[in-house]
Order: sequence, then structure tokens, then C-alpha cells
Amino acid sequence: MFKTFIQEKSDDPFFYRDGIRRFLVLAVILLVVNYGLIGVLFYRLISIPDTKFFATTSDGRLLELTKN
Repeated sequence: MFKTFIQEKSDDPFFYRDGIRRFLVLAVILLVVNYGLIGVLFYRLISIPDTKFFATTSDGRLLELTKN
């Protein structure tokens, strides 16, 4: 069934043209998705918050830290 479909369509020049167009649309969509993911990754790497340290007592209460 698939072989007969391909044999019938292989003589039609629009068959190949349409296939290439579909491939190019898919390639452009994947390229846009990749650029979007790279942008998100770059944003996440740039906007890492600073680490905040704090001291606690043995029962879990926070201690106030002062600079000397």
C-alpha cells in the first residue's frame, strides 16, 4: 500500500516540493524552539540569586548577625 502510494506520487513534482516545504517549516519551528530554550537557559544562569547565610540556634531560632 505504501509502495504504491510512493510510486504514484513520485512522478508528481509537487510531491517533492511539498515534502521539502514541510521539512523546512519543521526545521524553522525547531530552530525557534532551540533559540527560546537557549534564551531561557541564559536568563536562568544570569539571574541566579545571591546566597544568603544565616545562623540559627540549636532549637531553630534565628540569630541576628552583625558586621564588625
